[in-house]
This record gives sequence, structure tokens and C-alpha cells, in this order.
Amino acid sequence: YGLLTDIVPLPDAVKRRTAQAYFGLAQGGSFRAPRLTVDAKNQAALLDRIGLAPQKFVALMPGAEFGPAKRWPSESYAGLAREFMGKGLKVALFGSKNDRDV
Repeated sequence: YGLLTDIVPLPDAVKRRTAQAYFGLAQGGSFRAPRLTVDAKNQAALLDRIGLAPQKFVALMPGAEFGPAKRWPSESYAGLAREFMGKGLKVALFGSKNDRDV
């Protein structure tokens, strides 16, 4: 996947926001977007295992591995989930044990 396996030095720019720094890594490079394919049998098995019907749903992943300061409040996730559910979509939350309070 390029960025995960090759060292790409950051430009000697004055401190920038994280998103700008990540964007700068890709400038000047020619990277192919990764492609993930999952066959229908494995898709069905996963949906069955996590209890989701084979229909459209929205996945929310509230994790913030850099600490709670970078995390949306629980109420914001709940509000966003209600918005999606109001449009007829199912909502699935994914995360680790560190995200349970969210």
C-alpha cells in the first residue's frame, strides 16, 4: 500500500495540521488506490456472524487512539445514528474494548 511499507520523509514545512501533513505525503507520488474484494459467500458469513441483514447500512467507528480529546462526544454519534436511522438505514458501531463508553 505504499505509505505503509515505504519511508516517505515529511517535507521541511513549518508545523502543519495532521491532515495537511498526510496529504503532503502523497503529493508527487503515483499511488494506486488499494482494492479490497470479498466474495459473496464470505460477505454473507460475516453479516450473519455480526447479526446484520444483507442490506445497506452505515458503519460508525468512534475509536480515537490518540485519546478522548480527539473523539467526538457520545451524544454526537447518537445524533448522527438517529439521522441515518430516520432515513431508513441501519447503523452498526464498530470499535475495540476502549470504545465501549462511546
